[in-house]
Amino acid sequence: MLQCSQLKKSYGPSPLFEDVSFSLQAGERLGLVGRNGHGKSTLARIICGLEDADDGTVVTPPGYTIGFLEQHTHFTQDTALDVVTDALPELDGGWKETHRAEATLSGLGVDEALWTMPPSALSSGYQLRLRLARVLVGEYNLLVLDEPTNYLDVPSIRWLKQFLQRYPGELLLITHDRLFMDDVSTHIAGIHRGQVKKLQGSTGDYYSFREEEEEQYERERVNKLKKRQSTERFIERFRAKDSKASQVQSRIKLLEKDVVGDALHDIKSLAFSFAEDPFPGRWIVHTEDLGFQYKKDEPLLFQKLNLSVRPGDRLGIIGANGKGKSTLLSLLNGDLTPSEGRVIRSDNTSFACFHSKALQELKGTHSIEAEVSKHLPDSSRTHIRTLCGTMLFEGDDALKPLDVLSGGERARVLLARIIATPSNCLLLDEPTHHLDIESCDALTDALRAYSGTVIFITHDEQLLRQLAERLIVFKDGSAFLFEGGYDDFLDKYGWEASESPTSAEAGVSAPTAKKSRQERAQIVQQYNEQLRPLRKQRTALEESIMQTEETHAAIHEEMVHCASSGEGKQIERLSQQHHELEQKLSDLYNEYEKVDIEITELEAAYERDKQ
Repeated sequence: MLQCSQLKKSYGPSPLFEDVSFSLQAGERLGLVGRNGHGKSTLARIICGLEDADDGTVVTPPGYTIGFLEQHTHFTQDTALDVVTDALPELDGGWKETHRAEATLSGLGVDEALWTMPPSALSSGYQLRLRLARVLVGEYNLLVLDEPTNYLDVPSIRWLKQFLQRYPGELLLITHDRLFMDDVSTHIAGIHRGQVKKLQGSTGDYYSFREEEEEQYERERVNKLKKRQSTERFIERFRAKDSKASQVQSRIKLLEKDVVGDALHDIKSLAFSFAEDPFPGRWIVHTEDLGFQYKKDEPLLFQKLNLSVRPGDRLGIIGANGKGKSTLLSLLNGDLTPSEGRVIRSDNTSFACFHSKALQELKGTHSIEAEVSKHLPDSSRTHIRTLCGTMLFEGDDALKPLDVLSGGERARVLLARIIATPSNCLLLDEPTHHLDIESCDALTDALRAYSGTVIFITHDEQLLRQLAERLIVFKDGSAFLFEGGYDDFLDKYGWEASESPTSAEAGVSAPTAKKSRQERAQIVQQYNEQLRPLRKQRTALEESIMQTEETHAAIHEEMVHCASSGEGKQIERLSQQHHELEQKLSDLYNEYEKVDIEITELEAAYERDKQ
């Protein structure tokens, strides 16, 4: 249905990607993955015709329509409902199925009270939902959705997942939510090292394939290198022998043809840890009958919430948007004053906060380095630069102005601001927003390693399963503490009776312990038993090569003598022997190479295993 052929796009001297070719067949739902900045959104915009490629083509059938989720749009309609109904196709007589627009808005969590409001009066999160709803009702052949789950709550994400699973056309999806992508996609395509590889299956299948592909490349490269080194040793060893000149020249020609590829350069991965402040007490924070309202004439967002947060707790905050989740974090941090009840913090509690709304506030012409330094005034420039490098802003990248940063880069700037501040309680509001899948995995690892308390809001069900040990649930107009993990919550309450839970998280392997002295001794013995006969065989081959070379040279001299004296029969006999010795030498050299490479591999394996 859609064919991309040899697409190339560059910004500056280095190509973002090149020679990108793949097709999207009827009914396929393609998940597009890759690091932030590697070209996912650019490729999506090229496919939609919103941006030109430097080279290559995108071909679609006649009349093929593509709906693209814009991140920023100027609304001209009077109401939120009009924004969506305007995208509905007209039926006979100019009639539109407005109920579809209403159902889509409801499914995406836009309350009916907001439908008659001007779209410009809504928050950025609700404006994104309007843009998403417009695309969903448009009846396109292909939907291209770039981070559609941002600002959606879990019920809305589950509704969107079911909608896309039933969608009759094609889909190109970019999202950091790995479970959502796996539940929706039939195929995965990844941008990696400037290339795109597509395969059928899940993100796990793709990352396993990519790892195996790079391991295979490295194995082949190392084997070629070992063979080349062995050949070079042959040339060096037998170069001085005149009788071996032809063999040496043959080996030199082989070296010229057998090019060893370069080692794959490492792509920097996000890896960090949160600075920790020891906590000597028994509890971090209490709430007593906590309630809050923004205006006195409005109903309370929640009330009578009683919590007791212990050191090391992992509390996930879940619920529909607009019910008070972010407000609760602000109350715990002291940014807001309770309308009812109180928040009691231990004197030893030190908070570090990640607010997703702060992403929009990261603006200006000042640099990343200046922004991080502003929040860590006591840190040296060297420390600030190291911190920026940890967040993948290395060298001059730390001097980039905030105004040009992508959403993922802004998220990393926020992380850089908080990871160096010692804390014993993290308050995180949608920390995975705008991060790529690899960065989400790095954040999860850092949170698991953090020994302090973590209180977090997320719509990422995988993160909830991996981290949350208890939950603060906003449901049916109230907030309460649930003693159990996310799957326990789904079993007892769930989001909607018609919805089924998504797949569970993958297991994590434990680190390998250091080997004991006895184990190392056994390894030494094992490798010696394998290496001893091979080394003896290599020595025997060297001696055989030398002896055969001497015999070969002697026969050559005898052939020259017979030729001068005209001994035809003798020359024929010697020529046959000469040919047989050349074949024997060739076999000996090949056998020597095999044994030499096997010894080299065993010696390298021994060095690894004895550690």
